[in-house]
Amino acid sequence: MSNRPSTLHKKKNLCKDQCSNICNYVIFGETAANIIYAKRLISNRVKGKIYIVSFGPDKSHFSCLENTSFVFDNVKKIQNFIDPLKKNLVASCDNHWKDDEDIYENNAITNHYISSVLLGDFISAYYIPNIGPWFKNTSCGRLHKFIMRHTTSTCLNCNEMKVMEALAHDLCLQPTEDITVNRPSILNRHLLFVNKNHDHTKRNLFVDEFNDLVNCNKIDFNYEARNIQFHPNNKKGLLNLTMDAGSGCNGSQIELIDVKPVWMTNHYSYFKIGTQGGLDMRAKHVPVSYRAVFPIPLNNERTGVNIGDKSRCDLVSTSLTFSVHDLQSKNHSSLTWLCHAYTVKEDLSVVDCNGRYADENYTFLILEAMNLKNRRTVKFDNGCNEILENLNDKSIEHKWMIKFAELYTHLYKAYTGDQINPCVLLGEKGICSSEGNCFEYRHLTNNVKREMPMVSVLNMVSNLYGNEYYPSAQSCN
Repeated sequence: MSNRPSTLHKKKNLCKDQCSNICNYVIFGETAANIIYAKRLISNRVKGKIYIVSFGPDKSHFSCLENTSFVFDNVKKIQNFIDPLKKNLVASCDNHWKDDEDIYENNAITNHYISSVLLGDFISAYYIPNIGPWFKNTSCGRLHKFIMRHTTSTCLNCNEMKVMEALAHDLCLQPTEDITVNRPSILNRHLLFVNKNHDHTKRNLFVDEFNDLVNCNKIDFNYEARNIQFHPNNKKGLLNLTMDAGSGCNGSQIELIDVKPVWMTNHYSYFKIGTQGGLDMRAKHVPVSYRAVFPIPLNNERTGVNIGDKSRCDLVSTSLTFSVHDLQSKNHSSLTWLCHAYTVKEDLSVVDCNGRYADENYTFLILEAMNLKNRRTVKFDNGCNEILENLNDKSIEHKWMIKFAELYTHLYKAYTGDQINPCVLLGEKGICSSEGNCFEYRHLTNNVKREMPMVSVLNMVSNLYGNEYYPSAQSCN
């Protein structure tokens, strides 16, 4: 009897990397996903060693990390958990950009703040991370189980219900309680990364999973890693690497042979670590983040949305997650925008110690969104030590900026009942603090200065489970 071709193929080990349960792994990423993936490997009973690489010190024992008010209580200390990454937003060859520099910030070199310690993406999140209907209903079933296990479901308040109903009607969104959908939808509940125990609520930072790994002899933590260099070998899928880790008298040089690299990072860190380490990192296409900040009254008679002074411990008073189609397209089933809208008295994303506050009797209505159709080419410039993010042609960037402004006008109307001209959002500058200090600030931006919590969640999901819409760091083509 002849041998089955697939069996012969498997025996010859063709087209496979030389890694199985006896493989050693090295996991990169200042993220919760780093810890979760390592825990998954342990559960799968891998026989090799697992090296967890962190570029910052161990901050897991920092006081009150899991408090829901942690970021608000530590506004001036949050820089212990984030680092600036220099980003250069480069204009395309179109020579007409100068007319719109006030909108697009092209050729601007800015700092983009990302997490700098293990679990840092969730620790430094400037509101409690949540999740929305951002995933196609063909997504992995394990994703749904993971989210249900690590989030807590709470009901929308009466203000959120009013806005949800208005947005659902205005934008043709389907109210849903699920995160996996087959058309643009709006979540009719909150799914927050918190743990509730009787009357006590704490942020779910995956600290328990971290502590389990600390006591596992298969895990080797390498803090304050630097000078990482990758060295290819003749085993497919495996690399050798050298690095320095630790500080002072505890510092040492480490050499790892035949390890499988695993990237649990954000997109920017992936390019930086790989390029500085000598890997050939081809430029990739990364979805663009957008952010809008605009003040609205606390009390809105036309809609009955009266927010008042009540808020969660992270200062958020209302919050909604949803996905939206391209508003100018006839295809209403495709997800184009992944969105989180919320109201808050102080914009805690601001790293500047002076902060940014809403005036008395007002609150900020903030819309954070990921555009799945507008993607920019990203790579790392080793010589200048900066991320290069190339803008698309002016017509493309301008089109999507206008569409984002139009999307915000729908949100503004759902909260206030009033219409606002998109040109006002694009053109006006200036926000005043409650102390009367005014400064220039763009209401809308497509050059976000700090990793948004929703992006941290999207990165985690795509790195761990894959995502048809939103790419993982190492597959963002």
